[in-house]
Amino acid sequence: MRHPRRPVRSAAVFGIVASGAILLGACSSGTPIATAAATTSTAAATTSTPVATGPAGSVASAPGGTGATGATGVPGGTSAPPGSATRGGKCTDLTAAAATAAVGKPTTVAIESSDATSSTCDITIAGDVYPVQISVVTAVDAAHLAEEKSNAADVKELTGVGDQAFTDALGVEALTGTVEIKVTGPGDALKNNDYSVSTALAKAMIAALK
Repeated sequence: MRHPRRPVRSAAVFGIVASGAILLGACSSGTPIATAAATTSTAAATTSTPVATGPAGSVASAPGGTGATGATGVPGGTSAPPGSATRGGKCTDLTAAAATAAVGKPTTVAIESSDATSSTCDITIAGDVYPVQISVVTAVDAAHLAEEKSNAADVKELTGVGDQAFTDALGVEALTGTVEIKVTGPGDALKNNDYSVSTALAKAMIAALK
């Protein structure tokens, strides 16, 4: 006893039947067979394109697409522009060895006061009665230095120290980036308009911040 054959439901057979239908339709309607075959191939290619998947079944990004992380490694593909961060620093960045090299005499550096945006150190130079004070103030700009200059006495422009600098009756003030450096003293030298020590210490402080 023969068993009836079960209907074949494979996609391949359906594709053959569909292709045959298209070709028959093309013949009856006068459409060139080559055109009908191209249409059939296009339909097959469209329906059989696989979907690429990533780990854990996630759909992979298409070529040229963007994910949650950009090329710079920062979410969204952006990063902070170079130089945008506010420069910091403390007067204790200047070591005794660097101060000694700057003034040519043995020195010591001791912190006097410090907070979130400023610090002041006493620099004692061998043979001097009073220490030189050096202050570092962060998060300032050229407008701040201009205000300091307008309130000072005996102001003279000073070149070659930071971005901007000047001398006054108390010593040297300089701006480097967003940091102000103020050197007060030594008193005996300033009485004779000698700013060599205060200028040397300002330069050494700037170098220590870099």
